[in-house]
Amino acid sequence: AHILLDQVYAYDQGFNALEAMARGIVVFTGAEKEWLDYYGLMEDTIAINALPNAKAIAEKLIWLIDNPDKIKTISKNARAFVEKEHHYITLASKYVETWNAN
Repeated sequence: AHILLDQVYAYDQGFNALEAMARGIVVFTGAEKEWLDYYGLMEDTIAINALPNAKAIAEKLIWLIDNPDKIKTISKNARAFVEKEHHYITLASKYVETWNAN
């Protein structure tokens, strides 16, 4: 699959979304403004914000189908994002750093 529809009531991604993004799959999930601002991202560049609105989801799916280059770009960006922000060694180091600071 090139696209995964995940959750619609979230500000951020859960495990399923991150796993799919790591595989280069475009994910419809929590990608709210707060998340975008925290990571300094632009809308629809890493993940698609999924709202509980079937029409909005359908329109975004049509946009992707009509623009297959966007699927490729978002896929690459999603993979790079997970490697940068959610790499297991980086996260483990942050846990150890936090543990040692306390």
